Amino acid sequence: MFHKILVALDHSSLSNQVFKQALAKTNNASLMLLHLLSPTAEGYPVPTAPDKYTEELGNLMSLYLHQWEVYHKEGLDFLRSHAV
Repeated sequence: MFHKILVALDHSSLSNQVFKQALAKTNNASLMLLHLLSPTAEGYPVPTAPDKYTEELGNLMSLYLHQWEVYHKEGLDFLRSHAV
């Protein structure tokens, strides 16, 4: 029947139902899980413009990069929580 099944995941209840249905169809098939890091999703870091263009820009960029890493890790953890 199916050899590979692609499952797109987000944090909705519908997504959870789709995941359960895909698991039920995995007779000799492998699942590939997909979760997009979307700028419209809750928790997505939003860069802000500095008032001054000196070290403040560097500080804001560092903060943004840190927030992005946290957001990225949360996305990976979400996928890993579904991995069997």
